Amino acid sequence: MISSIREAPPINYTESASRVLYIQTDAASNGGNSGGPVFYGNYVVGVHDWGIKKTGADTAAQGLNFSIHYSEVFNFLDSNSVRICKGS
Repeated sequence: MISSIREAPPINYTESASRVLYIQTDAASNGGNSGGPVFYGNYVVGVHDWGIKKTGADTAAQGLNFSIHYSEVFNFLDSNSVRICKGS
């Protein structure tokens, strides 16, 4: 289930002025599935990345999981001169 597409600072560089497109999804994030594809029908639309986990007195909403939007992946690969075949 894809809930929304959000633009936010990169999770590793929160002080960055750049923004990244993330897909909010209900796909659980755990150590074994980070980096896996996110499908919408027969199309890969993102790469699973991270989720919010409750710890201690943390009141953040558990179950918010995010994937990197496919356009961000293409931009990264293009800027690093990695040739790929982009589907239709």
